[in-house]
Amino acid sequence: MLKQLQADYTVFRQAKPLAIGIDKQILARMPELDRKTMRAALGIHTGSLRYLRAMEKATVRYDLDGAAGAEVTDTHRLHAKETL
Repeated sequence: MLKQLQADYTVFRQAKPLAIGIDKQILARMPELDRKTMRAALGIHTGSLRYLRAMEKATVRYDLDGAAGAEVTDTHRLHAKETL
């Protein structure tokens, strides 16, 4: 599942900070996905060292199309730093 997301979406390949609610965007485009499997894949992705390092320095979150959205909060940056 994670490999499919990485193949289909640049934000996953580049480990860019994901928009809050990205799971809803994924399900809207891929309604056949099993929610539990998708959430497990998201958990693996967002818990990876590469993603956490990106989050630690990030200022903006991105949607599936790579469009910039909401800002990354100081709380989320700190959480990434503490997790690392």
